[in-house]
Amino acid sequence: MAAQWVYANGSTWVTLDRSAQFQIETLWTRDASSWIASDSFRGPVYVDTSEMVLMFAGLSYVIARRISTLEHERSNEPSFKKLKTYRTPTRIADSKFKKVDLNTPAAQQARRKLQFE
Repeated sequence: MAAQWVYANGSTWVTLDRSAQFQIETLWTRDASSWIASDSFRGPVYVDTSEMVLMFAGLSYVIARRISTLEHERSNEPSFKKLKTYRTPTRIADSKFKKVDLNTPAAQQARRKLQFE
């Protein structure tokens, strides 16, 4: 099954770029959080897969992992009705987001590392 990572931008789910898809999937398998490089944003992005949140420039975005069914993988039509979403908070307003201090030495070092890769 193929996984697709998306983030909520208003009432729209936006697909992340291929590089971010791979990096977030790796974090997901480890139930981890880290800084990643993404072409969808103009700088390093912090992703927390246990909280299903992406943070950039002081803003938080809810993320979701979609799994396509075998039927969808066999067809060539891009039908999002056949995709399932897992581990997305049902009530975004009630969700508790973990506060992350982006000014710690470790966070600044990770940001510098991403900028040079």
